Amino acid sequence: MNSWYRFIRRNFELLFWLSALVFLGFTTSDDTHFSFCLIRLAGFHWCPGCGIGHAIGYLLQGKPQLSWEAHVLGIPAFFVILQRIYVLLTQHNLASRTWSDVHHTRKSIHQYFTKIRKTTH
Repeated sequence: MNSWYRFIRRNFELLFWLSALVFLGFTTSDDTHFSFCLIRLAGFHWCPGCGIGHAIGYLLQGKPQLSWEAHVLGIPAFFVILQRIYVLLTQHNLASRTWSDVHHTRKSIHQYFTKIRKTTH
């Protein structure tokens, strides 16, 4: 159990963004389903966050025109989220290594370039 807790704790943001995209991809934007939006639960019918959520959902469902109509910033927000997921995936790869691994790799790269420099001159 401790390893699962540690895994979730280390990767919480990554898991959050991945599950959010999956959730938005499978939901519909009609008003008949339950919403987690506090503004909608308060009785208002328009929320800028819901618009972006609907726009990303439409985009994931292959409906770019409806995505644009739901919110203009939905498509750029989708690509920002994808970029963040990419950064978190590559960062996790580096974070899982120990300091001695990083130092050894740095030393090896330095030796490699020193060797190349000597052979070219």
